[in-house]
Amino acid sequence: MMAVEQVRTICSIRCKAFCCRGPNRIVLDSSEVTRLERLAAAKHLDFKPTPNVLHDGWFMDLPTTGCVFLSDDNLCSIYADRPSRCRTFPLVANTPNCELSGWVKPPQIFVGVPRSGERMNLEFQSCFMNMQSYLRGTHMWGGCFEAIGATVEDNQNDIVDRFLRSEADYLMLIEDDMLFKANAPSMLVWKMRKAQQQGIDMRILGGLYFQRLADEPLPHFYRRTGIREHKGERALEHEAMVDEVDALLQDLPIPEDNSPYVLGPDHASVMEVDAATTGFLAVERSVFEDVPYPWFRRMGADVGEPGCTAVDFAFFYRAHVCDIASYGDVGIGAGHLHHGPIGIKSFQDWQTKRNGGRNATTTH
Repeated sequence: MMAVEQVRTICSIRCKAFCCRGPNRIVLDSSEVTRLERLAAAKHLDFKPTPNVLHDGWFMDLPTTGCVFLSDDNLCSIYADRPSRCRTFPLVANTPNCELSGWVKPPQIFVGVPRSGERMNLEFQSCFMNMQSYLRGTHMWGGCFEAIGATVEDNQNDIVDRFLRSEADYLMLIEDDMLFKANAPSMLVWKMRKAQQQGIDMRILGGLYFQRLADEPLPHFYRRTGIREHKGERALEHEAMVDEVDALLQDLPIPEDNSPYVLGPDHASVMEVDAATTGFLAVERSVFEDVPYPWFRRMGADVGEPGCTAVDFAFFYRAHVCDIASYGDVGIGAGHLHHGPIGIKSFQDWQTKRNGGRNATTTH
C-alpha cells in the first residue's frame, strides 16, 4: 500500500484529481447526503444532490471544473468523510491513466448468519440481498457463510473459522430474524476505522436492537454487574443499559416507527459497553486472532466450573480479558422480528409506560 504522501502527490500534482472531475456522477445514500449537506453548509459550499428516481438514493454530479469539495490544490477537503464510492474508486478496478489503480483495496466484510432452522424469513432475505448488492457495489463484499449447526456455539465458531480462512478484514454477524439498512454493516466498519485513526482501539462494534419482548424490549447493550448464583452454578451477571441508550437517543434524528436506520459519524452515538449480542455485530479480524479458540462457548472455569454464563456474554468477557474493549452504536438501528419488528417505537412506548406516561426519548 502506498504512503499517504505518495497518494497526495499522485492525485494533486500528476493527474490533478482527474477522477474528481466530470462530467460524471457518483451514487450516494441518504445518510451520505445528510452528512455532505452539513459539511457543505459549514464550508459555505453549494452542494445540491440529485434524486435517483429509479432507486432509493441520490446522485452527486461532478462538473468539469471538479467536485464542489475539491480544494484549489486538487485535494479532497472532506477526505476523512468522503462518500463510499469515493473510497473505492478507482482503487479497485483497473482504471486507465490512474497510478493508484489496484494499489489500495477497501475493507472486506465477511457476513456470517447463524441460522435458527431450515426456514429463511423473507423480510430478512430481502434485507440480506440489498446489503449484498450494496457491499458488492462498493467492492466491500468479502464472502458469506450461513451456518446451521446443532448448537449456537457450533454455528458461531463455524462462521468464525470460515471467516478466518477468507481474506476479509471484518466479520459481520447477523441473525436471521433481523431487519436492517443495506449500508449498516459498512457504516459500522467505517466508524471503527475512523475511531482507530483517532487513536481509539475500536475493534468490536454492535448496532442497536431490542429484545423480542413486546412488554419489555430491552436494548441489547449491557454492563457487567458481578457474579450471581444460578441453580448452584456461578455466572456473570449483566443488566441492560437502558438509561444510557435512552440518553444517547434523545438528540438523534431517529425514525418514529420500528424501521431500521443508519446515521453517519457526525452524530455522537457510540458508547462503550461490557457486552452485547451477536445479532448485529461487526468484529475486526484481529479480535479472533487475539482471543483463544473456541471463541464461543459457555463460561466455564473463568468464574467456576461448569458455569452458566450465556455464550455471547462469555465472548465479550474473553475479549475484555484480552484488553479488547466493546462498543455499541445507537446511531445504527436494526429491527428484531417478532409478530412485527421490535425497534425504536417499541422501546419508546415501553419507556413511556415505564416513566408513568412521560417518554424521555425525543424523535425527529
